[in-house]
Amino acid sequence: MNRDLKHYSKNFILCGEIDYHCFLCQESFVSFEGVDKHVKWEKHRVAIKNLEKDGPYSKDSIFKIREDYYCEICNEITTNAKKHRDTKSHKDAKENSTIPRYAKGISPFVLRKADGSFSVNGDFKINLLEWHGINKDFCTLCAREIRDLAIHVTLNVHIINLIQTKTMLFEKQYYRKLREDKFYCFLCSNLYPITDLEKHWNSVCEATLKAKAKVLNEKDLHLIKDDPELGKALLKLQSSFFDIDESDKAKCLECGETMTAVLECLLDHRKKHTSRRQKDTENEKSYEVYFAEVTDHGKRRKDLAAYCRENFMKLNRTGSWGFCTICCVPISAHMKQAIEHVQGQRHKGFLELKGLRKRSQHEEPYCEKQKFTLFLKHIFKTDTAYCVKSYLSIDGYSLLLMGEYMKGSGEMKCFACDEVIKEQLADDHCKTKAHIDRVLSCHVMLVEGGLEFIRMIRPNLYHCAICNVTLAYWESVHRHITALIHGMKKTKKVLPPPEARILYNKYGCRTSKGDIHIQLKRLGLCEKKE
Repeated sequence: MNRDLKHYSKNFILCGEIDYHCFLCQESFVSFEGVDKHVKWEKHRVAIKNLEKDGPYSKDSIFKIREDYYCEICNEITTNAKKHRDTKSHKDAKENSTIPRYAKGISPFVLRKADGSFSVNGDFKINLLEWHGINKDFCTLCAREIRDLAIHVTLNVHIINLIQTKTMLFEKQYYRKLREDKFYCFLCSNLYPITDLEKHWNSVCEATLKAKAKVLNEKDLHLIKDDPELGKALLKLQSSFFDIDESDKAKCLECGETMTAVLECLLDHRKKHTSRRQKDTENEKSYEVYFAEVTDHGKRRKDLAAYCRENFMKLNRTGSWGFCTICCVPISAHMKQAIEHVQGQRHKGFLELKGLRKRSQHEEPYCEKQKFTLFLKHIFKTDTAYCVKSYLSIDGYSLLLMGEYMKGSGEMKCFACDEVIKEQLADDHCKTKAHIDRVLSCHVMLVEGGLEFIRMIRPNLYHCAICNVTLAYWESVHRHITALIHGMKKTKKVLPPPEARILYNKYGCRTSKGDIHIQLKRLGLCEKKE
């Protein structure tokens, strides 16, 4: 790694093996490219300039940020600055001018792959949840039970815990060192003391290793020719790395090169990328394709449940339908539909937005935007719903950026606050100051034609009030509003002109005053007083 880690440390960037986090601005990144852009950001520079640097531990390069302390020398966070200052590792680092964890460089063991998975020393592949230390509903990094995986793996405290660990080699196997006495096995996802590392290795770990290490090489290409269905399945897996169009042209998502969508050609192109990153290990492998997504016809239900779990999806108790917790949409309980959703634009967009996938170029909105506070005068409340611009009927929860989380769960998702809330507490939540402030901070996207109500909740996160769904990045919005299902829902929401006039005459806004409190009171959206 030819990066000056001390430069990042001086900019309050916590550097992990493949994850990075600005402790000052509380933003996470999955590549140095993202970090480099961030440290040049004006807001980041202003935050450093305004930071108090005359504290009691400043001479030791330890600064208080919020309730914790950041050590620039060690690139660590601590709650006890005095105790940290007196440790041998800090004193040695100060004397030698090196970051203790990376005195020998960043761990060469882990590589983030284009499909969102991770390669451990080129020997085997692990999925995102395994990398984040998730074992069923328990986070080994944070030592706590979790309810929403998609939210938890993006939390600042979780990312910090992840960064401050290190991958290590023990008896030719790889583990994550969590604490002095605890080690996480990437294969079985369990924790062990160092005294049990050798004897914990069993047939389950051995079988898991073989399954994760299975690759396709030149000698096995005849299998594809003998089994056309296998060839089709393997070609479909390449959509994580290539954009394949109807004319059988494939565009590499990493470098932008276009080629014919032939499996051998695509595999050979991917090999070039891997060989540049891992010269010693990957050059020995002719082709690299993993079978994680190929349906096992003998135990579909079990495989579907496992695949859903790896990709932030849940199945209901009967397995009749599923739900994607990262996109907040229902899915059909079939492997084909699950794979199509995971490989689709929407799911990939949310992974990227949450920092779980490498960033790429996106379309800029082609329309103007208006502050939601200025748009309130165009909304009025009826007995059953809200009317936008007199002709669009919108559900109250949709207006307040709340949606059903998972059918039958008794929970709702607040898109504004990014929280999952019990259904019976939803009304109270909608009246909290924090929620109302976030709703009011949105911008309305003035889409040409006007028969839409799209809001930007935060940069690159949009909400369609007609369908009550969120969308990541503008190209997803454009695709959504031109889709048939959106058009069908819109026909039910757009009021006929006579009905619209009657409702406006009865309920329409009668004040031209722009005072926010007056507008909120008129719409029944005032915050709840304690």
